[in-house]
Amino acid sequence: MAFFSISLTNPNQVALPVLFKSGRAFPEGQWRTAARRMVELHPMLRGLFRRDDQTGTMTYDIGEHPLHDHYRFEQHHVKDFATAMSMLPVLLLELDIEKGPLSTFHVFDLGHEQYFFHCVHHLASDYLSYKVFAEDLTRLLLDQQVEPPTVSCQAWAEYLHQTAQDLDLDALTVPPPLPDLAVSLRGEVAMPESTPGGRNPECLVCLDISPSTLTSAANRFGATPIELLVTALHVAYQEVFHFNVMGLAFMTHGRQPVGDTVFDLSRTVGFFAHYVPVVLDAPRTAGFRTTLRHTQETLGTGIEDGVKLTLVRYLRDFTDPTQRRPYEIDPFFGFSYLAPTEASVPSDGHQPLLLEQPDAMTELRAHRADTSPHPFELAVTHEGDRLNLLVIGQNNKGIPLMMQRLLSVWSETVRQMVTIPELM
Repeated sequence: MAFFSISLTNPNQVALPVLFKSGRAFPEGQWRTAARRMVELHPMLRGLFRRDDQTGTMTYDIGEHPLHDHYRFEQHHVKDFATAMSMLPVLLLELDIEKGPLSTFHVFDLGHEQYFFHCVHHLASDYLSYKVFAEDLTRLLLDQQVEPPTVSCQAWAEYLHQTAQDLDLDALTVPPPLPDLAVSLRGEVAMPESTPGGRNPECLVCLDISPSTLTSAANRFGATPIELLVTALHVAYQEVFHFNVMGLAFMTHGRQPVGDTVFDLSRTVGFFAHYVPVVLDAPRTAGFRTTLRHTQETLGTGIEDGVKLTLVRYLRDFTDPTQRRPYEIDPFFGFSYLAPTEASVPSDGHQPLLLEQPDAMTELRAHRADTSPHPFELAVTHEGDRLNLLVIGQNNKGIPLMMQRLLSVWSETVRQMVTIPELM
């Protein structure tokens, strides 16, 4: 199973690990060879991120460096599954996106069964990639031919995007599905023991708003769907809490436009998963449309430098107080938006790279209580022709009445901006 690990203070802990259970035992040499060939085949597993000290931006470099600089393989002989799981937090710390390795491979040999642990830094992979990795790993273990899927980062992104289009989203299950690996591997639900089970408490409002209806409403306002939804949230927050400023930890999966180094948070849909601190600030008396313009400035070009600095912040702590100051906020809310294909393809010619699976993200939220630094997660997902607005709390804690009130006002604001925009 793929699960999520994130630390806002240590970039090496921001990782996408996955654990497979082998359907049969393989010699260590066979595992080691398969891991090496995986890195040879997939450029995203052997690149490094380089920081430009002058501009503060990051570049992704796939250089002609020795393969051993970019991945690590190790086999562990352990007595039981619990021992293997207890080792995972330490293994996550091996990742270093500037020095390497960017990905690690570990085999846990229990004698009677084997588990394969694959961990990739979140800036180099995503959940759908594991479908590709699992398929290739199966073929490599069986010494079958695997055609290289990519020749560059851009080709890799396009390959993943095309893979997403070919998936039957209605047939997917939770956790993120693995292909039929009955020959050599099969997916196992395996979470770290320290992660509490069960779902987090949540409040949900379902609106009869289809993706196309939301997109049409956004077009009328000259905005994107996510800009409308965030603006409605800010308006609701002002009404309920009587504060102008709202801090969000924006869980974005930012699309990097071709030929550009700036992330546009208003059109996020997949690939570069990270948290970005976002501060929404508009006068309570400004009205919906003025607040929308403030939101667009924040999520679009207005946060251009902020996004660059945020990416650097995950790589190295700031020493310059003038750079650190914008990120000393402690957002009370996390926020995420999962867009369907038809609602997320922008009109500016930039195609989104990848789709997230709403059910998979719900599963991740349910298991993220220990790692989420935010008391509440605010989320938007699409389910067929319905729009879901959620407030998700921490494990074993209910949703307070004020948060239920926020959800109610937020949903009513969304309904009005879609059905009677002339009143906004």
